[in-house]
Amino acid sequence: MKKIFFTTLIILSTIFASTATAYALTTGNNDVDAIGNSVKNIIGGAENKVEESAQNTANSTKEATNELEKNAEKAGDNIKNGVQNVGENIKNGVQNVGENIKNTIDYSVQETSDNTNKSKTWLWILIAIVAIAIVVLFWYFAARSNKK
Repeated sequence: MKKIFFTTLIILSTIFASTATAYALTTGNNDVDAIGNSVKNIIGGAENKVEESAQNTANSTKEATNELEKNAEKAGDNIKNGVQNVGENIKNGVQNVGENIKNTIDYSVQETSDNTNKSKTWLWILIAIVAIAIVVLFWYFAARSNKK
């Protein structure tokens, strides 16, 4: 679109300038020469302003694109870091729960040898509570990461 506009402008300017020059040369009128030169200067000035405007538009577009790229990169880094943090928190939570279950089972095994029936019931209750806690923690972190 810009090429067509500039090409048309240059062709019309050339035709107008050559016509005005030919007329001025054939008539020998100084006023016509002055008018031709004035028109030529006006067209040249308009051409310069159009080129300047096009360059300013191109520069503004380039700056906006660069800014958009920087912001998209920052957003990507923030999302990546957030997901890594959620993953680490889930991993640490599961490890802690696993250690607690192991310690509870080890302790319960010792106690079971002393109080077999009573200890087994409490052990199963404790295991059920820990299993529910694991499911609740997993659900909480999954729901939280989906919101982000």
